[in-house]
Amino acid sequence: FDQTEPVQLDLANGFFLREFYDLALAEYQKYLIWFPDGTAVEEVMYRVAECHRGLGKLDAAREQYQTAQKAFPKGAFYARASFRQGEMEWNAGHFEDALRFYREAAERAESPETRLAARFYQARTLIQLKKNPEAIPSLQELAAAEKQNPYRGFALLELARLAEAAGSEDEARVLFTKALDTDSSALLRAEAGMK
Repeated sequence: FDQTEPVQLDLANGFFLREFYDLALAEYQKYLIWFPDGTAVEEVMYRVAECHRGLGKLDAAREQYQTAQKAFPKGAFYARASFRQGEMEWNAGHFEDALRFYREAAERAESPETRLAARFYQARTLIQLKKNPEAIPSLQELAAAEKQNPYRGFALLELARLAEAAGSEDEARVLFTKALDTDSSALLRAEAGMK
């Protein structure tokens, strides 16, 4: 077991966590050259993309996320890479592309947190695209997850708005009340309470 591999990884991660992306990038690239069969190659490839994104080099970030996904199609970072690409497409105003990446992230996510975040942004993107009926399954999934779910209030509020628009006032009232009872933002709770 080569002791320099964990040392190199710790060095790169240390720079990354302090948001010194240029220094972290250089150290991650050294890791990939020195340890092409290392235990953390997938993570390092993902982090290289994150460094490019942090430095504002979005084309390089996109390319690196896709390279990591091709190298590790069943890897633990696949869904995260899809999620990040969705964020970049959303920020560029490419909502159809963002939707594709968010769907992929939600389907492939191993962690409940990543899955919930991907579902939230998938629903938000569908609403942005005026595809409200298609957003309902994602919103319902978000609304049903009560524990450790920062998106529940949003989902309940959106479902209530959709029910109200469809003329289902009793259902809307119940959903607005549930949204009011979440630990969401004060603004969201205020809107739910006003309704």
